[in-house]
Amino acid sequence: MNLTNPTRATDRWLESVAAWTLFVTPTHRHAVTLDEAAAILQRWAQALARELGEHLHLAWAVEEGGMFRRAHSHALIAPWRCPFPIDAAILERLWREANSSAGDIEVKPYVRGRGAAGYIMKADRFGYGVLCPRLNECRRRCLAGRSPFSR
Repeated sequence: MNLTNPTRATDRWLESVAAWTLFVTPTHRHAVTLDEAAAILQRWAQALARELGEHLHLAWAVEEGGMFRRAHSHALIAPWRCPFPIDAAILERLWREANSSAGDIEVKPYVRGRGAAGYIMKADRFGYGVLCPRLNECRRRCLAGRSPFSR
């Protein structure tokens, strides 16, 4: 680890932990607290894992920003086993279903080294883990070991 730039070192770690395929920025039309934004993001991400029937790596952050200082999220997504395309329309539909205050959701392909990991790591509230597609975790010990939303 480069102690002169620990932020960049953690960015590199996050870049290497999964074969990230997407960088998404979901927003809200109405003001929500950081706790509410994190809970909505959790519902959305869990619904995505169930919809795809696949464990998903998820790195997430919730922060305030923009013109009105509204809470919004950033997330990196990667399927557990192998990268496959995830249709942006699925992400958008699930975002609206999980969130009565849903704003836009910006979906971009993840490009290593372009700063998406830094966006995640700069926030005050962030996490990483693997989401299970089953509602009550895997019957056997889950691949994840813990949810991305565990504290």
